[in-house]
Amino acid sequence: MHLSETVLIRGAHRVALASALACALVACGKEEPPRAMQPATAQPATPPAAKAGEIRAEPSAPPPVPKMDPNAELAGKVTSALRATSGLEALAVDVVAADGAVTMFGTADTRESIEKAGKVASGVPGVKSVQNKIVVVRGS
Repeated sequence: MHLSETVLIRGAHRVALASALACALVACGKEEPPRAMQPATAQPATPPAAKAGEIRAEPSAPPPVPKMDPNAELAGKVTSALRATSGLEALAVDVVAADGAVTMFGTADTRESIEKAGKVASGVPGVKSVQNKIVVVRGS
């Protein structure tokens, strides 16, 4: 080989090497193709970190459930007592209470059932007086 051919081959190699480097540099600046979106997973919330010297209280218990209306609660106790008493469980009676005064409305099949219902109601704790407005209706 002649010297001029060797120089030409080396020159061609240099041009090829420079071209390859130029292509590599151009390829480095390209962004990656977009990736498929994956559904976001919910991460549990973390409480903010406490500051130095600050005492963090544990989460408190849920707020207490509001108390039931005392009149409705007393009427429910009287109704439950009537239903739990033998011979009165099928009595068709509505009970209303106001500050310990209980009024019973409804029907019974005998006078004895009405009197028994009055005694049961007066024996419920919290009952101060009983107004018995239950009436006898045959076949009720």
